[in-house]
This record gives sequence, structure tokens and C-alpha cells, in this order.
Amino acid sequence: MPPELTHTFNRFYVYNMNSLYRKCFRKTLRHALRDPKSCLNPQNNEIYLLGNLTELQFHFHLGSIHLPKETSSAQYYPPRF
Repeated sequence: MPPELTHTFNRFYVYNMNSLYRKCFRKTLRHALRDPKSCLNPQNNEIYLLGNLTELQFHFHLGSIHLPKETSSAQYYPPRF
């Protein structure tokens, strides 16, 4: 990303990560911690990892953002074991 663009970011919100994305994101964060100028360095920005719809609603009004209809109307069902 261009440096002038990365300086405008204050927060990153990541919603509903799958396991492959988590692996990639952890690796990216490890490299970002080494670089103080990185836009993903926690000293420069806030990073929110949202795991469910309730956490997403805490930060956003779902009617005001453009999400797929399945996401905004999703209900939380606990996993069955």
C-alpha cells in the first residue's frame, strides 16, 4: 500500500476469520511488529478481531454498512458437538 494511504488508517476491523485467514493474519502481524512504520503495527493502529455478529453490532449499525443480506440477517447458533 502507498504510505500516504496507510497513514490515514486508525482502526482495522476483521470479521469472522476462517482458520486459513487466521494463519495468514498472524504471520502478517509478526512481520508488522518488526516494522515500526507498518500500518498493521499495533502501536500505529487499533486492530479489532470480531468473531460473531454481536461483536459486529457493538461497533457498527448493521443497517448503515453494506453487507451481504445473509450476514446482516444471520442468527447465532452455537456449534453442536
